[in-house]
Parts: sequence; C-alpha cells; structure tokens
Amino acid sequence: MNKSEDQLAECREIFCYFDSKGDEKINVKQ
Repeated sequence: MNKSEDQLAECREIFCYFDSKGDEKINVKQ
C-alpha cells in the first residue's frame, strides 16, 4: 500500500467516526 492510499484510509476512518457522531447528535435533537 502506498502512502496516499494509507492516508485516504485514515481519513475514511476519521470521517466515518465523525459521521457516526453526527448521526448521534441528530438523533438526540429529534
């Protein structure tokens, strides 16, 4: 795996983490 792919995978994990946190916040508001 080259460096750019490694960074992309890392960004995806972080994005998924924030995405799930955002869903939790939306669920709390409703």
